Amino acid sequence: GADDKDCELSFTLEHGHSGPVSERAFDLPRLASILGGHLIVQSGGQFRREHQTHMARVKHIALIQFKAVTTPEQIDQICSNLLDLSESIPGVEDFVVGPNNSPEDLSGGHTHAFVMTLTDTAARDAYLTHPEHLAFVASAQPLFEKVTVVDFEL
Repeated sequence: GADDKDCELSFTLEHGHSGPVSERAFDLPRLASILGGHLIVQSGGQFRREHQTHMARVKHIALIQFKAVTTPEQIDQICSNLLDLSESIPGVEDFVVGPNNSPEDLSGGHTHAFVMTLTDTAARDAYLTHPEHLAFVASAQPLFEKVTVVDFEL
């Protein structure tokens, strides 16, 4: 494919307005992702459809409600264990955890959020079935009242 700096990207809106898109206005791989992985690229007077092959990163979010009998020390240990896990399993780019502090009263009882970014869906799938993750879940699950997991691609 052509270098992004050599490409002119144009758009046409549904109501017929069209024009150039500033390269500063869009991250081309992100735009390609939004457009289903396809861009129409003009380079040197020729138009072609390009499929962007980069793999979308995955945000993996686990919302946890700890049982009322769970001590702060047990919660700290679970967070520490998950941090260690996130550093030992390939494909995990980052991990953060924290207690809910939303004033909206919409937590559904969840007390903590564990948020991880993985390199792609294959890394997420490998993480979920990794023996260390399965052992972590087995050891921590007795302290969970409720778990909600949501993943999405970036």
